[in-house]
Amino acid sequence: MFDSSTRISDWVELNGGEHYFVQMSVAEGTGGDHISAAVEIEQTAIVGHHHAMKQIQNLRVNITNNKDTTEVTVLNPDDGEYVLNFQDPNSLEYTASAKIPAKASRYTFYTKIQNPFCNKKFRSVCDVTLKMYDANDTEVFDMDQSVKNVYRMEVRKLISGISSSKILVAKTSTSSTVTAKGPSEMG
Repeated sequence: MFDSSTRISDWVELNGGEHYFVQMSVAEGTGGDHISAAVEIEQTAIVGHHHAMKQIQNLRVNITNNKDTTEVTVLNPDDGEYVLNFQDPNSLEYTASAKIPAKASRYTFYTKIQNPFCNKKFRSVCDVTLKMYDANDTEVFDMDQSVKNVYRMEVRKLISGISSSKILVAKTSTSSTVTAKGPSEMG
């Protein structure tokens, strides 16, 4: 019932007290995108006529964002470094991160993957979170108490498909165990 030339649906008669399902979809590109909905209660010949009766309606909005997420786990972080190699699912070529310290803070991890991967490949930002755990698998907030660091990286831009079909870890000087779960394993 959607007319793409005016982006306004056909007139639909509603019954008071009943619930109606309205679905809207939008894909954020590069800023400035938005979506809005309006309901005219009184049908007029002029769309958006200023004399049309307006009412406040109760709306419930369910937002579903499917973010491309990668998880990197470092067990027994030491003073060494490693590199993440992200495989493009289409070309099968790899993009390497900068060297990442095994004891990287959230910000350091972000800086090592942002330019080579997120910015150059997607022209986007990647959000990074870090959770650290002690030997009892209790979350800690001091890197010196951590025996397991879990970094979650999400590509902020909506992309079609997944960012990486495979992620290889190349240890350059660390003896830590480093594993990476790509978007297809996270989904």
